[in-house]
Formats: sequence, structure tokens, C-alpha cells
Amino acid sequence: MPGTALAQEPSRVTNFQTNSGRPFFVFRPSPIVLASFTARQPAPGRWITSAESKGEALNIFRNEQLQVAVDAEAESSGDGKSFKLNWRLKAGSHRLLAEEQKLLLKAGGRPVILPGKGVVAYNAAVADFSEDWRTKDGEVPRYLLLSLFDHAAVGALKLNDDLKVWKDQLLHEPTPPDNLPAHLRPYQAKGVAWLGRLCDLGSHPLLADEMGLGKTVQVLALLASRPIGVRSLIVCPASVIPVWLGEIKRFHPELSASVLTADDDFNKNPEAKLWISSYTQLRRHADLLPKITFGYAVLDEAQAIKNPESKTTQTCIAVQAHHRIAITGTPLENRPTDLWTIFRFLMPGLLGKRANFERMMLRDPSVALGKVRRQVSPFILRRLKRHVASDIPPKMEVVLPCPLTHEQRALYQHLTQGSGLSGELAGLLSKDATSVLTLLMRLRQVCCDPGLLPDNSGCPSAHSGKITLLISKLTEIAANGSKAVVFSQFVSLIERVKTALARDLPNLPIFELTGETKDRSAPVENFKETKGPALFLASLKAGGTGITLNTAEYVFLLDPWWNPAVEAQAVDRVHRIGQKNPVLIYRMIAPGTVEERIEELKQEKRELFSTVVGDIPDMTDWTRHFTSLDALIRLSDSPAAAASAEIAPEREHEG
Repeated sequence: MPGTALAQEPSRVTNFQTNSGRPFFVFRPSPIVLASFTARQPAPGRWITSAESKGEALNIFRNEQLQVAVDAEAESSGDGKSFKLNWRLKAGSHRLLAEEQKLLLKAGGRPVILPGKGVVAYNAAVADFSEDWRTKDGEVPRYLLLSLFDHAAVGALKLNDDLKVWKDQLLHEPTPPDNLPAHLRPYQAKGVAWLGRLCDLGSHPLLADEMGLGKTVQVLALLASRPIGVRSLIVCPASVIPVWLGEIKRFHPELSASVLTADDDFNKNPEAKLWISSYTQLRRHADLLPKITFGYAVLDEAQAIKNPESKTTQTCIAVQAHHRIAITGTPLENRPTDLWTIFRFLMPGLLGKRANFERMMLRDPSVALGKVRRQVSPFILRRLKRHVASDIPPKMEVVLPCPLTHEQRALYQHLTQGSGLSGELAGLLSKDATSVLTLLMRLRQVCCDPGLLPDNSGCPSAHSGKITLLISKLTEIAANGSKAVVFSQFVSLIERVKTALARDLPNLPIFELTGETKDRSAPVENFKETKGPALFLASLKAGGTGITLNTAEYVFLLDPWWNPAVEAQAVDRVHRIGQKNPVLIYRMIAPGTVEERIEELKQEKRELFSTVVGDIPDMTDWTRHFTSLDALIRLSDSPAAAASAEIAPEREHEG
């Protein structure tokens, strides 16, 4: 609406401000002004002086606003891996001039009156788009193209013919090449072809197959079948390095590999075509990375970089490579930011800036998760054992209630009532998180075995409902000639179980793996080669990755951990390729205790993973589920918990 028209009625321009002599007026407050303004001006035609102004005037007096959208056209560049985006803002069918775009952005989301258009407003999506793409004046990676199709701000996107072909190739399943090794299963050959296709198209893949499906084998087959002429890098946890070396020796001895150690500089073995490094060693050699460009850079157990601020993450992001690959069965362990960080390594910008990503998640989590899934799905390959490896027998998970003994109940109640902590959980965590975490640790120890408490190591194992029930189950399993694996967070609990077994099952072969074990391969191989019944005891951290225990048929998770992904990794040491028998997993839970609440939290994490990817204690989870500390730790009177008063004496007598 022309400023001169409104200027003729100065008493009627309340809440408008002239824009430095230009023919624009800008709203100061919210769109509520529109309603109040129209109520006082029933006859706009009286002071509209030109016919061309009546269209936008009617929009104003009807309280109508034109929403801004993005019109974009993408053109391919000569290198085949990037493109250039030409974009402009439109209000309805009107293209906005550069000066009008600047005015809208400067208004910060408030509606603006523009000549020939009326009231125009833009939303947060347009603001985010403008902020992101104003700085991308040159050529950008092609993988960013797909993020535009699902962008709320983009009204229309045109592609030239070359980009249409690129998009079709990316979204169609490739055919495996003929030069792949014969040991690959059909789904693994398809995985290698998919990895190669994405690398050819200038994208960087995330192989997220369920644990036990041979992700290592697929990546090695890719590297062997597509030599790039320069050395490549594999980064993994130190405990997994022997697995990579073993698979190279077994399937690809032609790949000369060297392990990065403290005194190496990537040059001491010029014959090495493949360098393998732990995350720790890579961090220690961070100063060398700007000088090197690798062929392939592979992150194994890529969830190791889920923390965007950690030095490990920053070091990995600094790695320069023609092709980047991440492999993990658990790309999303706790929160969506885990996935954002992995894609920050793979394809910077695909999920936008971190601040915008987190703001989107807070604004509308369900919509945001769906959007994230659509954006990353072309670059993630996720297969489940039940779909692609029909020869792997099924697994069944059972919650095994372990009612507290009288001694455990008394100690549990003493700790909850005598802690001196009470009230709103969020406030307690912000003021005295250490005390809350210590209390939770002590309660979890009581649920497992009172002998884990400080100064209580002399407590008989018969006072532990879990140890008593575990030995009962293991006695039956051993009698059937089967093997079992027992995982626990507490190394001290493993030691107490071992002592109890030496008393009750003295002839049962027992093998152990904890963080103190020097040679990880020895107990694993001895367990595999043992004929007849045997037991493998492992800490969840030491035994959760990098080993294969597929001769066992039973898995016991003695104590629940906050993160279901960590437990899934442990279970899949047994339920993986090579397993000949169905696997039964027992989750040993003390009913009515903090252990039950841990299970509630884990279910939400499983649903989050499924929502984004497909079928650690986080304090924000605690405060979202439990408003008070009492709600998290109290000893409830569930049927199973109440039964402990009758069950416990019988167990103690048997022990």
C-alpha cells in the first residue's frame, strides 16, 4: 500500500512506522494489529487513492497475509559431484525484489506491507533456509540436494537433466559387480554395491546393519574391489583392532595393513595400503591430519563420535578423505543429536546447523524426527538379521524377575529413606548430581548383591536373589550340556558370581573377560573350543564389542543398563552369523525397584531408534519421566516384589 495514501490519514496509522522515507510501512507488534486496524477502518476505499493499491488493501482489511516460499533451480557442475542453486523468495505468485527480501528478513518474522502485494510474512523455515543458503554462493556437494525436497520453505525445486539422473541412480538399488569375493553372502554383496554406488555419486554412506551381519566384511570387500591408489584409514575402538586384522588376514591378505601406534606418523610403513587406528591414537596424532588426504576414511563403531564437543569427534571431523564411511549398528543411542554428529562427519550440512537442528527437535519432535528420517534414509543402509539372514536362528528375550531377599529389601529401604535427598528430581540433579548418581549406584548394587556395597563384601552370596536364581538357571543349562554368557556392569559382581559357581558348580569351565584382561582373544577362543557346557563371564563394557561368542545358546544380563543399544551390542556377541541354535536372553530385573524404572526409560530409547533409523544414563530422560526422586527410586509393592517375602527365605535355606 503506498505510503502517501496512509500519510493522508495520520490519525489512522497507529502501530505503523515509516521506513526511512521509503514507501513502506512496517508493523511493530504482532499480527493482532491487523484485527484492531480493520475494526477501525470499515471503508478502505475512502482513502485508497490508486486502483493498483486496492488488491493489497483488501488483503490487509481481510486480515490476510501472503506467506513467503522459496523458488529454486539446481544446475549440475562439471565435476559430477556438486551443483549450484539459484533461488529466490516469492509471496504468493509475486517474486520478491532484493530490497523486499532484505526488508522481510530485517523485520524478524513480523508481517510487512509491500507495494503491489499487501501484507507479507515469512516463517521460521524460510528464515532458516535463507540463513543457510545465503552463504552458499558457489558450488555445493550434491548430497545437499535431497535436503531441499523435504524443506518446509521450498515451494518448487527444478533440476536439470544431469541432476535428475543423479537422483534416480541414488534412489535405486544397484547391481553387485562381478569382481566381489565369493565368501560374501547375497545381502553382503548388495551392501558392497550400495556403498560403492554412494561413493561414486559423491555421497558418503552410513552402514547400519544390525550387529552380527558382517559390516566389517562388507567394508573390506569394498576397499579390496575398488582400490583408489592412495592409503586408506580405518578408525575403531582399540578392542576391535584385532577383529579387523583377523578379517584382513582371513579374506584379504592382499591388503597390506599397519596399526597406528604412539611412535608412528603414517610414513614408517610406506607399503601399507590400509592404516588402522584406535580413536585414542588418532586423537594423539591430530596434528598430522591436515597434511594427509586418505582414499577412504572409515569410522567403525561410529557412535564413538556422538558427542559433538569431544576432542575425539573434532579429530575425526578433521580427517580429509575422498570417501567417508561410517559403520555402526547403533547410530542413535540416546538422542537425535547422536545421528547429527555422525552425519556432520559424513556429509556436513545435510542435517543443517546444529542449533537449527536442535531447535527443530524442540519445536515439534514428532514432525522433526520424520523429517530427519526422510533426509538421511537415502544414505543409510539398515538390514535386520530376521530379514536377510534366515539361516541365523531366532532369539527370544525374557524378563526374569528376581525378587529381593529380606536383606536386600532392608538395605534398599535404608538407602532410600536415609539418603537425605528428596524433592523435585530436576532440581536435585542441578544442585547435587553427584549425590543422586551415587545413591542410584548404591541402589543398583543392592538389587544385584548386597556384597557389592562398600564395607559389605563379607555378605554371603545367598543374600542375593539374583546370584541364587542365576546359579539355579546355570545348573540346569550345564546339565543339558549347553553354553551361556553372563554380562554385568559390575566387575565385582562377576567376581562374586565366579566364587559362588566355584562352590556350587566346581566342574563347570569358566572363562572371563573384563577391562583387566590382557589377552582378549584367549578366553574367547578357549570358550569356543570347549566341548560341552561352559560359561563366559564378561563386563558389559569389555565384552560388548569386538568378540564372537556364537557357540553359546543363553545370555544373562545381570543388571539393566540405561542404554538399550549397549545391551543389544552385548547380546549380538552371541546372536550373529555362525550361530546354529536359537538364543534365549534373560534380563534379570528386581521388580518394584529402580531397575524397573530403567527398563521404562530404555523402551523410549528403542522407539526413538526405530522412528529415525528403522525397525548412558541421560539425566534429561530421568527428569522427563520422573518428576521426583522418590518416583525413580522408591521400593514399590508390585506382585513380584511382594512375593519376595516368601521366596527369599527358601532361597537362603537352599544356599
